[in-house]
Amino acid sequence: MGDEYLCNFNWKEFDMAEATQNQFERFEGPIGNFFRTHTMHELYQGAIERGIMLYPVYTTKEIKEDLQLNARLFWEEVYHPELDEILTYPGSPLIFCGERSKIYRRAPLIGEHNEEIYCGELGYSKKELIGLRQAGII
Repeated sequence: MGDEYLCNFNWKEFDMAEATQNQFERFEGPIGNFFRTHTMHELYQGAIERGIMLYPVYTTKEIKEDLQLNARLFWEEVYHPELDEILTYPGSPLIFCGERSKIYRRAPLIGEHNEEIYCGELGYSKKELIGLRQAGII
């Protein structure tokens, strides 16, 4: 699908940092045409086979369905008390000694730690905290 310019281009000496706008414009059409003739999965598999740094840009639904993330047991189910349901959270991206650290608690609820932070950390009194709530500041 490459035109004469692309087919004769010296890719081994190509430096992205020194590329000109004209070069990018010459690449864009043929490369865009190539991408349009393949699925995202085909492009990704081809990149893996050829050692090319290319990764799909997924929708949130596609991220949740990603075979690699599911094979690595990346997703965790966490109970959310405000909604009274179990939500799927991304787990830790790191595995140490063959184990992934677990999410043992949900994300904080809105305002859940206000007293701890405003009174304990910032030194506000409980009366001042109530005043901030009543004024709609927090």
